[in-house]
Amino acid sequence: MSMLRREVLHHFKSLLRASQTAFKEDAQALTASRKKINEEYKSKKHVKDQDSIIELLKFSKDVETELKQNVIQAKEKSPGKFGIYFPID
Repeated sequence: MSMLRREVLHHFKSLLRASQTAFKEDAQALTASRKKINEEYKSKKHVKDQDSIIELLKFSKDVETELKQNVIQAKEKSPGKFGIYFPID
């Protein structure tokens, strides 16, 4: 298996893990994020140019960072009162 292919698979798995962590208490968001990640990777399956693949990998890493650092969720603490939930902490 080529190194670039391994890198793509690594980024794919890392992105799925980041979405699992970010949306672990929200089944609907988790399902939607998993579906979107799969769709995006499948739609780019035909890309063969190495420079294009590297750019796509950078984008994937940026999305992973966004999920890890900027996703917050609100949890209902009592009826009508919500608190911020940081899924990474």
